[in-house]
Amino acid sequence: MCDVENSLEALAFVREKIDSLTIYSNNDIIHDFFVNLAKEKEVKNGRIMWPVCIALTNKSPSPGSAVKMIHIFGKQESLRRIDLAIQNLKEVLI
Repeated sequence: MCDVENSLEALAFVREKIDSLTIYSNNDIIHDFFVNLAKEKEVKNGRIMWPVCIALTNKSPSPGSAVKMIHIFGKQESLRRIDLAIQNLKEVLI
């Protein structure tokens, strides 16, 4: 599986599960959300957090920044950016 497909899979998984995240103002809760998703998928944390961080910032910072960005942007803006990244990745795969 290529990086684009891996990123798309990770973002789609986060998008599917993000409604279970109800508190966007606590970094520990957001971090635990990502760690639990990685455990559920049986992958390393970065495999989930890295694509989210890039989707939110359109840059390639450290995976831990995904927690900070979700906190800063909140639910609606984070979802908008994740949805846009998913759409863009799908277009790359066509």
